[in-house]
Amino acid sequence: MRQPLFKHCLTSLLALFFALTQAYGQHAVNGKITANSNGMPIVGASIAEKNTNNGVMTDADGNYAIKVASPKAALRITSVGFAAQEVAINDKGTINVELKEDATNLNDVVVSATRGPVRKLETTTAIDILPGKELQERTPVTLADAIRYTPGIYTQSSAGRYGGQIFIRGFPDGTGNGLVYTGVLLDGIPTLASPTRPVDEFFKYDMNIERIEIVRGSAATLFGRSAAAGVVNMITKTGGTKLGGSLQLSNYSNTFGTGLNPRVDLNLNGPITKQLRFNLGGFWYNDKGYRNAGAPDKGYQFRGNLDYLLPNDRGSIRLYGMTTDLITQNLIDIPFEVGTQNIATGWDASQTFYTPALDAINFNVWRERRTVLSTETPTIESRSSRKATEEGNYARGGFLGVNVNLNLGKGWGVTNKFRYMNIATGTKFNLGVSPFYTTTPTSHIRTIIDGDGDNTDFINEFRIEKQIVSGKTRHLISVGSYLSSLDLQNNTFSFTYFSGITRNADGGIGVTPIVSGSITPANGRISRVSKYIENTTSFFAGDEIKIGGKTTFNIGLRYDRVDLDMTDYMAPLVTGATAFSANPRIVAENRKVDLSDWSGSLGFNRLLGANSAVYANVVRAFRAPDNSTYTQVRRLLPVVGGRATYDPNGTYSVLPNGLEKNEVVYNQEVGYRTTVNDLGIDLAAFHTFIDNRLVTTYEGAQAVQRPLGNNRILGTELTLTYTPRAVKGLVIRSGFTVQDARFADFKITPSHVTVGSTTAVSGKRFDPTKDTYGIPVIPIAAGINQLDLKGRQIPNVPRYIWNASIVYSTKYFGVDLRSNLAMKRYNDPTNILELPNLHQVEAGAFVQYPMKGGGSIKFRANVQNLLNTQAVTRLLYLDTSDAALTQKQWDPNFTGLHGVGVPLLPRRTILSLTYSF
Repeated sequence: MRQPLFKHCLTSLLALFFALTQAYGQHAVNGKITANSNGMPIVGASIAEKNTNNGVMTDADGNYAIKVASPKAALRITSVGFAAQEVAINDKGTINVELKEDATNLNDVVVSATRGPVRKLETTTAIDILPGKELQERTPVTLADAIRYTPGIYTQSSAGRYGGQIFIRGFPDGTGNGLVYTGVLLDGIPTLASPTRPVDEFFKYDMNIERIEIVRGSAATLFGRSAAAGVVNMITKTGGTKLGGSLQLSNYSNTFGTGLNPRVDLNLNGPITKQLRFNLGGFWYNDKGYRNAGAPDKGYQFRGNLDYLLPNDRGSIRLYGMTTDLITQNLIDIPFEVGTQNIATGWDASQTFYTPALDAINFNVWRERRTVLSTETPTIESRSSRKATEEGNYARGGFLGVNVNLNLGKGWGVTNKFRYMNIATGTKFNLGVSPFYTTTPTSHIRTIIDGDGDNTDFINEFRIEKQIVSGKTRHLISVGSYLSSLDLQNNTFSFTYFSGITRNADGGIGVTPIVSGSITPANGRISRVSKYIENTTSFFAGDEIKIGGKTTFNIGLRYDRVDLDMTDYMAPLVTGATAFSANPRIVAENRKVDLSDWSGSLGFNRLLGANSAVYANVVRAFRAPDNSTYTQVRRLLPVVGGRATYDPNGTYSVLPNGLEKNEVVYNQEVGYRTTVNDLGIDLAAFHTFIDNRLVTTYEGAQAVQRPLGNNRILGTELTLTYTPRAVKGLVIRSGFTVQDARFADFKITPSHVTVGSTTAVSGKRFDPTKDTYGIPVIPIAAGINQLDLKGRQIPNVPRYIWNASIVYSTKYFGVDLRSNLAMKRYNDPTNILELPNLHQVEAGAFVQYPMKGGGSIKFRANVQNLLNTQAVTRLLYLDTSDAALTQKQWDPNFTGLHGVGVPLLPRRTILSLTYSF
């Protein structure tokens, strides 16, 4: 299956090197770009020949050199955080420019809105820019941390450095294993070939990032089936004409234990020759973590790129790569009181269910050999709970890639981006699997997940552009293809046990392995042993039409085909202490699924003046199911009478055939951008309809996808940016989003069995004669009913989001304060359990000593979760079922019940010392 991919990649790469046309740049210009406020050089400013694709960037000292077509041409200079400026050359050979600060970013050039460089003011969708300087000062732990204070976005990174939820404009994303609506890109191509895994498991933010561009609103015609909500594009630095870089030493404060938690970040970039540039950097850390999981987060990530700038501004060739060896603890649940949604007595957000008693557990599992699948005999393997704790969610491996960008002259351009990645991964964590439980240990079942995997993927994107100018109309036409192939192999085992929730004086928790008819204390089981191959083939085309310099239309069309080839290896559950000597067969079940669909978009932008514009867009996108949709899962039945049992039929559940179809997303947006004196205004309204939505949820410890009906999202957002001229260095920004995300059509059949501290409550089912709390009940057959949830709010999506930031910086010191408030959230589709408001505040301050030659030494303190908010982000297992409603029918106060709650990370202070040169 790989041969066609290699042929396509080889053909695409060879096609890039056909004869180039003679360079058109005949007049040389050089100079220096500095900041008007303090005279400091601006690194990475863009200098472009007006009305062309010819451009360069400044080096570490703010210097540039460019060749243009005519000595009468004009230059356009832009940089993130500064107002754009146009300068006529008029036969000059040296032009120095001072840029004025402009925090509205309306004149910044972005590449994520159309794939080509365009001013933010002229884009046809909402887009924000986070400069690398700001990110470096904030020291984000995850991608979700990095973009948290962006208007219109609600994020969570409550699992620590692992995973993260990103909700853009009402799209609930990241509640399962990966981001399925939000495309996460590294230099314009997906960080992963499939959305099935968390990005933070493979790649973490580092100082190589020059900036992050965030598109709010569907970008599916540009970036494919996993960008229905928008994209987050991390753009890597290119080396300048002089050597420069940064070294940062940091230490994280302790939330438990004592000692240091160091981190070292490094970036170095510059020239090797006049036309060969390099950029290198990464990080190393050894941190006990945000919560006590029994082992630290530790390891390194290091990557770099070599950029060869072709003579006469004919383009560039980039070779790049990364190596990583990281261990990250997946921090999940602690007990929360369901009735009050407070953390259980004796617990706090720095704790987990880890206890030293777990370290002594070793358990046996079947291990298949994957030879002749129909007749192979498994072997027995002993797994160690302590080893699983120490390895955590590991990622070991890296990637290699080559990007080629050719400017062929006469309006022609060719781009090809290729990457190969292989990373071995571990999925090892401790998870509660009882939606509700009491203080009685036998009501609380937990599972140790112990998995290893191997991920190999190829990505290749090929694109041809042609610029056509006719009178006052300019077309930028692009066509291309995208190919990716993912080979994912998983071996995931588990061990199940009872756990109390009362903490001992030494911090330990009572642990008792499950003893039942199907599981013995010494034996674990196979959770998932599988091999998944996912191939994607896409073709796209677009036309950016600019009329008279003020009106822009964007038209895009994309076709994606996804081929899934999935094999699951099944072994019978262990039924007794002697079962391991019985040598049962491993059964291989294979399934092939082919899915395809199209995305289309039409965008419009009209400049109303030098600093104002209106825009609108209409998009039809889709999301195809991934391999987790079809994962075979043995159902764990509800606990009754203190016994944990499995489905007596021994069957495996898969998504019914009638539901294995694509989600279709329709999105419309209108917006207005302007600046009035020192105030920037960005106002947008949006409407989204999701047909046949699938949601990732958990059955036991297994992440699976289940239908969640048709969803409708209606919202508006307002962003204000104030940069008073009277106070240089002060930027005040605030964004407020109102979004109404509801079920347009969704019905569920009640199936939950209650749990309670008394026999009278335990084991009860939904009763249509009791209070249904306003939810219509539809009789289907004798004793069978459905709940009509039309109009109920979609779980986990906040109704209101408020973001605010105040940043004041000078040449010698600075302070900042950032706030994110998410309000009116529900945990379940019946809207019985309303979650508390989440208020996350971050603060920082720095002092800086500028050095001769443009370098500096900076000391910074940053406090995450300044208010130390101890709140639940969500309770697991409730987002697709009637569990909360049924429990409330029989026990309105949820007496004595606890839930599998995921808390906010506790307050933490990060001290850093940075040397930049």
